[in-house]
Amino acid sequence: MVRQGADPRGSRVFILYPAGVRTGGPEALFQLCDALISVGVEARMVPLDGTRGFDDTAYDDYQRAFAQEVPDEDDVVVVLPEIAVSRARGYARARVVIWWLSIDFAEPYRHRLEVARGERSVVGRAVRLLHVASPWRPELPERVVRRLLRSVSHCAQSTYAVTYLLAHEGVVANDLSDYIHSAARSPEEPAPSRARVPRSVAYNPAKGAVYLDALRELAPDITWRPVQGMTRAQVTQLLGEVEAYVDLGHHPGKDRIPREAALEGCVVIVARRGSAAFPQDVPIQDALRVTVSPTVAETAESARRVLETVLADPEPWRRGQDEYRRQIRGQEEVFRREVQRIFLGGELVAPASRR
Repeated sequence: MVRQGADPRGSRVFILYPAGVRTGGPEALFQLCDALISVGVEARMVPLDGTRGFDDTAYDDYQRAFAQEVPDEDDVVVVLPEIAVSRARGYARARVVIWWLSIDFAEPYRHRLEVARGERSVVGRAVRLLHVASPWRPELPERVVRRLLRSVSHCAQSTYAVTYLLAHEGVVANDLSDYIHSAARSPEEPAPSRARVPRSVAYNPAKGAVYLDALRELAPDITWRPVQGMTRAQVTQLLGEVEAYVDLGHHPGKDRIPREAALEGCVVIVARRGSAAFPQDVPIQDALRVTVSPTVAETAESARRVLETVLADPEPWRRGQDEYRRQIRGQEEVFRREVQRIFLGGELVAPASRR
């Protein structure tokens, strides 16, 4: 049974994370540890079961300390990423906070949303049943998770997540965002004079692949540059060379590569779904949000028209994203204020079952 929680001020904070994983979600968890240590809070990173011993040198830029276990004590706050919601039931005295770094990858929703998008196979259904039934990989049934969610506190990285949780679970989440580390930014501001390859476009092959494959077939004369298997410096260099960045994926939260692309002066084009449907999360021109149609071909054609409009004269579209870049550059300051309000200022929203 999860304790319904005391004020987190003065508490020790333990942050569970998947060790050895280099993506935006784990990096945000390290950012939280860094921000807490910076304001004098005792904070520790704790590897999730099954990930212990993996290398985390990718996050050496952040202040951090580690622990192997979480003490279930009254002065402890446990921060769980949304991929590990079921772990909340393991604490009777510590206060649990679930940080929703995504919706689409979250334990309670990923299976349902995969079905809705037509992305879940027969094998996927079998794996889901195994996870629910197996003692070695516990995953709670949805009805149990729903009760659990009302007994803990919540923070959310995106307006998409805040809105989804309120609409589907009736719970209120604190805003707790993240930021693009300065190491991922080039020292100069993007400028029209920066040399870019004409009609060149970057994309992430792991995001919206079925739509991107169709789009690339429709536009073979474009130079397509995948963001894949690169160091941070290589990603920054690539994004500084292309005209645009296209992401037709499902945007489970405020994704990192679109923000990195914007900082490097790419014109960012996204699918109108997930967090990318919310101007609070992705504040770009509405004309650059591609509507996902019932068929892949229709979606790809819509994306092609948007892309051709941009590539015909990129500079006005680039200037139209100046405010987006300004907001991204200010996100670290915003994040640190949010951390102080939630963990030192007593503004963490109480569990729904208490109100």
